[in-house]
Amino acid sequence: MEESALVIPVTLPKALDWIRSQFDPMAQVLPVHVSLLIPFANRALDDTVDRQLKRLTQTFSPLVLEARGVGFFSGEELDTVYLAIADNVHFDGILSTVCAEFPQYPPYGGRHPDIIPHVTLARVPSHEVQQVHKMAQIALNGLGGTITMAASALAWITRTSPMADPQNWLANIYPLGSARDRR
Repeated sequence: MEESALVIPVTLPKALDWIRSQFDPMAQVLPVHVSLLIPFANRALDDTVDRQLKRLTQTFSPLVLEARGVGFFSGEELDTVYLAIADNVHFDGILSTVCAEFPQYPPYGGRHPDIIPHVTLARVPSHEVQQVHKMAQIALNGLGGTITMAASALAWITRTSPMADPQNWLANIYPLGSARDRR
C-alpha cells in the first residue's frame, strides 16, 4: 500500500535536528518538513497530479516560516512532540490553494477540524513526552526562542513499500515561484 504526503521541506538548526534524529523513527527516511496534505495522491494512479503541482507551485513565492514554541499531540501508539509554526499568511495561502485544488485529499484525511502547522521533532511513548518536550524547549530557548526556516519548494513524498527504508520512498520536488523568481 502506498502512503504519500504533500509537504514543505525545511531545515532545522543542529540542536533541534539532533533531537529529531534521536526521537523520530521517520527522521532517517523523511526530510524535515511541514505537512500540507496527508494522505495525498497515489503516484501510480494519478499522473495528472504532477502537472497540477508544477502549475500551482509557479504561483507561489518562496517563504520564511517561524517556529516560536514546542507542543505535543497525543497519538494512538506514539505521541508527537513538535515545533509550532507561527501564523503565516503566505503558508495559509499555500494550504488553502492546495486544499482547493485537491479537495479529495483534505489535510490529515479530515480527521482534525483545526490544522496546526508544525515540524515533527519526536514520536515517542506517552511516558517520554514531557522529557522530550522539555529538551526541545531548552534547545529552542538556546536559539533565542524563535527560529526561521526558509522554504523554497513543495515535495510530493510517496512510500512504495511497507519497509521504512529510505530507498522505498520517492520524492518529487516542486520549486516555489517561476524561474525568474529563483534568480
